Amino acid sequence: MFQNLQIDQELPDIQAVNFQPIEKDYRKLLLIIWSVFAAIAMIGLIILIISKLEALPGLAIVISFVVWSVLFFGLLLYILLSFPRRQYAVREKDISYSSGLVFHSTTTVPFSRIQHIEIGEGALERLFKMATINIYTAGDNGRDLKIKGLTKINAEKIKEFITQSIQDASV
Repeated sequence: MFQNLQIDQELPDIQAVNFQPIEKDYRKLLLIIWSVFAAIAMIGLIILIISKLEALPGLAIVISFVVWSVLFFGLLLYILLSFPRRQYAVREKDISYSSGLVFHSTTTVPFSRIQHIEIGEGALERLFKMATINIYTAGDNGRDLKIKGLTKINAEKIKEFITQSIQDASV
């Protein structure tokens, strides 16, 4: 007969894990990317307003700039406030990533489930010597864990540690 008894022991606390913060240079990178995007959006808005100046009432122009400003500063504030919550931890048998301000999540991937690890660098990431580590597990969900904002050296060390741990466990 099937049984599924409750565990009487105390479960480990994931909050007790010593999470490492994402590199501070990544915050600069996020702010640069967002500022460039916002500048392009502002230029587009100005061009649109100039081309339709006669057709747009003054209130529509003011509302457009107010909406753009609220969105820009809201996202800027979100980046600044959520950044300290981006943390990762590499343990003996798993890797965890914690992030989010409004919607906080912590993802833990055991090494035994990992199928593939990639290190990616965008053009701006290369300028800051930053990298993203993508960890794939068995299943059809694709990438299961993505940690942005690591130094390239640290990302390579993590990849090597996980790869070595998986090889040692399979022997």
